[in-house]
Amino acid sequence: MLAGIDFQTYNCFAQTNTTLEGLKLDPNLRNDRHPAYDVAIGTLKLIKEFQKAQDARTDMDRMTFEILMFVQSRENARPLALARELGVNPSSITRRIQALIKDGWLDAASDQSDGRASLLRLTERGESALLAFLDRSVSVIRELMQDWKDDDQRKLAELLPRFVDGMTNRRLNREMKSTPILKEDHDV
Repeated sequence: MLAGIDFQTYNCFAQTNTTLEGLKLDPNLRNDRHPAYDVAIGTLKLIKEFQKAQDARTDMDRMTFEILMFVQSRENARPLALARELGVNPSSITRRIQALIKDGWLDAASDQSDGRASLLRLTERGESALLAFLDRSVSVIRELMQDWKDDDQRKLAELLPRFVDGMTNRRLNREMKSTPILKEDHDV
């Protein structure tokens, strides 16, 4: 249950674009609710809209985007670390990586410190595809915000990353408390 909304109610809301007034809210949250409630609902709506927008794109699917972003953000990206990050089976990620290597978007080299492992990097073609994807995304966001006041645009640009960083830090702290550290995690 998130902020007084059960998953079934949220899922119905997300699929039908029902307004907030149509939700079955926890009676304690109806009046004088905390701003976190509206942030939670807004975040859920943002995630759904972002997924729909990515699914509608023809230039790059969501999994390819996530793989390229992961590899771009790591100096030594390993397939196992990528599978863990994306929450997918290592064999599934291996097939995706092989396809991206075949398409010329990724290169794989043997890890000199561990001959069994591969290190991934973006090729020039992969980096160009990722940058083009991101440029198109930024163009759409600029279009969505074109009627906003400059100050509101700056506030969102400042607060949204801060909010996401808080979510990331919370998740990482919880994962560290619940996951034993493995030897291979030190090499990632």
